Amino acid sequence: LGQSCPNNRNDRTQMFARGELRDYAAIGRVSRDLRSDNRGEDARGVLDHRRGGFVAGRLNSENSHSSSLVSVRLSDFDFHLPESLIAQAPLADRDGARMLVLDRKAGTWQDCVFRDFPSYLSPGDCLVLNDSRVLPSRLLGHRPGTTGKIEVFLTKPLTSDFSQWEALVKPGRKMGVGETVVISEELSVEVMGRGEHGERTVRLISSVPAMAALEKAGHVPLPPYIRRPDSAADRERYQTVFAATPGSVAAPTAGLHFTPEVLQRCEAAGAEIARVTLHVGLGTFQPIREDTLEDVKLHTESFEVSSAARPRLHPPLEGEGQASAKRTTGVG
Repeated sequence: LGQSCPNNRNDRTQMFARGELRDYAAIGRVSRDLRSDNRGEDARGVLDHRRGGFVAGRLNSENSHSSSLVSVRLSDFDFHLPESLIAQAPLADRDGARMLVLDRKAGTWQDCVFRDFPSYLSPGDCLVLNDSRVLPSRLLGHRPGTTGKIEVFLTKPLTSDFSQWEALVKPGRKMGVGETVVISEELSVEVMGRGEHGERTVRLISSVPAMAALEKAGHVPLPPYIRRPDSAADRERYQTVFAATPGSVAAPTAGLHFTPEVLQRCEAAGAEIARVTLHVGLGTFQPIREDTLEDVKLHTESFEVSSAARPRLHPPLEGEGQASAKRTTGVG
């Protein structure tokens, strides 16, 4: 972050990174007076040693002795991404995607392809795979006796038999508690409770087990930046080759590029493979509506680390209390 400025006279803060941080580019809810001469330099980031985090403030060019500290705003992260650069369909080969490799020691980077990934692994490395399986959780239907379209997007199962869910219903204002949406001859959805921003608690009503009804009538929940209907091919391609435990409503996308051959080469390179389960939920794609990041409340996601995976992630102590060194690569 650059050389530090002198501490203030209470020796409680240090000021960093003149010119390298934006005027409002830090995090925290701390207010304090800055009483340092700073040798006439502009200080924009303030590190609070007691709280261990950054707070945001701005000192003017005259280097005033006090500053009004502000929060990070969502707009600070805006950037332009042309739609032409957002792929609408996967490559024919899963492992043919581009991969940027950064050499931190040399400070260099190079463009590679994902099939090169195993060549960067070494004996003692641990490759962590998320084996969560994406559910066909997007349901398209209509109200009984009408043709108006209703979409029910299942976001989080509430029961082990997948019969009750948290969901998004669109248009939600038309669907009150107790009303139903007809999905197919075998499946309907009943609204049991209402929440904010279209969120609902729903129950699946089906003549067959809920999971079987979803597999038959549900659509692949492609992310909102994929602007096309889902296809039969998406059921296989919007899924990792190691997906096993159903529960996600969006793919752990970092793992989509692996093939069985790439995984075999990772093991041949000496890397261990640990499988964990983290179900991707609503928080992955739900828009952030708050203007300041401090006010954002993200949805929780459930995870499971098996007894078989734990020793690989946290190896036991060996010899004279030294832990065996392992680098861990998480791939969604």
